[in-house]
Amino acid sequence: MTAETKKENGKKKILEVDDGPDVCTLLKKVLTENGLKTDSHADPILALENFKAGLCDLLLLDIKMPKMDVLHFPGNEEDRQ
Repeated sequence: MTAETKKENGKKKILEVDDGPDVCTLLKKVLTENGLKTDSHADPILALENFKAGLCDLLLLDIKMPKMDVLHFPGNEEDRQ
């Protein structure tokens, strides 16, 4: 995916990150019904790489996931101190 495809039809892209497939399905349904473009990942590390690469405009993160929880996402560690 390129930076051009993230804003397909002028829509901002939201990346959902959750290890629960039912949650991702529900979020995608609600967001797309409200005119937003979405993608989802179960792997927070892959999602972070996509965000850093500019492939989405906003991350919606599950609080607790395998490999990395939201409190350990880069940038959040400084906010906790």
